[in-house]
Amino acid sequence: MRRLLLLFIVFFQLSFFLSAQVTLDQLVEKNGIYYKKGETTPYSGVVADNWSDEIKKYEGLMKNGKFDKQYTEWYD
Repeated sequence: MRRLLLLFIVFFQLSFFLSAQVTLDQLVEKNGIYYKKGETTPYSGVVADNWSDEIKKYEGLMKNGKFDKQYTEWYD
């Protein structure tokens, strides 16, 4: 039962994290640091967007307003 509960918690957190992505259009850059529009703390989380036909356009992870690790772009 504990394992099932732990698995549920991990799945819930992962699904929330993946659904909380933003596009670059929703961010503002100030001095090389990205912020969500209207916020004062640097953005941390997933940045992704798709072309109109649901093919990935770009995807990356930001930490403290800067791209962290890998950022990938796909061209149409």
